[in-house]
Amino acid sequence: MDGRTAGAAFAGRLTQSRTLPSIPEPGTEPSRGPLERPSSFEMRIEARKEEDRREWASWSTSGYRKAFQPRSVLRVEFFVVLLLVAIVIGLIWAAKHHP
Repeated sequence: MDGRTAGAAFAGRLTQSRTLPSIPEPGTEPSRGPLERPSSFEMRIEARKEEDRREWASWSTSGYRKAFQPRSVLRVEFFVVLLLVAIVIGLIWAAKHHP
């Protein structure tokens, strides 16, 4: 057996032995059996996601007015303001105790 034939045979075995797993399309869920139902946790997660989508859609259609901001945006704003207040209090404390 010459070098070309052995290399070709090895390459053929290499490509045949490696199969990639199928990757599901984004947004598709794995199929469930006819008797398997989603758990209550999964149902709550899906309900929450749907509610979040509606909040973001409402904010978008309102022209991004503050009154229609989704809860997630309000939470981020709350923590940013809380952090800034803590920094200001820390700076005031440091200025008062270190001349």
